[in-house]
Amino acid sequence: MLDNAVSAAVITADTYRIAAKEQLQTYANIMGLPLEVVISSEALQQAIKKHSDKKLILIDTAGRSQFNEFQVKELCDLLTVDFEIEKHLVLSATTKNRDAEEILKRFSVCAPDRIIFTKTDETSSLGILLNLLYKRKIALSYLTTGQRVPDDIIPASFGKLAEMLLR
Repeated sequence: MLDNAVSAAVITADTYRIAAKEQLQTYANIMGLPLEVVISSEALQQAIKKHSDKKLILIDTAGRSQFNEFQVKELCDLLTVDFEIEKHLVLSATTKNRDAEEILKRFSVCAPDRIIFTKTDETSSLGILLNLLYKRKIALSYLTTGQRVPDDIIPASFGKLAEMLLR
């Protein structure tokens, strides 16, 4: 996960969920990272500039319904403030295949670069991972394998994926 030698910061635009900032502040504290809260594209640009000396800036956004076109557009607009933002779409491995395909299709307007699958420890059926990666030709970046942060966030690899599929 994060190497102690990597300087990083966390920015959140999730001001919608109750206690979202407090939860993310706890995670940032565990990892020893500063946290910035932003509510606009301009504030995001300023926070990115403030932490431009960092090797990694993690940007958290509010979860959005794939059916709410206004919220999806708002998210896409936010993520266009800097062309270097690498976008990772977070999907639960417990999501039904049809729903996951719909989510990826609708969020494709935001041009996600990679997928992070969470909750791989909560399902015995991981075929969704292969289906989406193959059909959508999108890269897998990380997997979560439990509740311990950051210990249960692991980089995706062919070996780990094969191990999980064969368990």
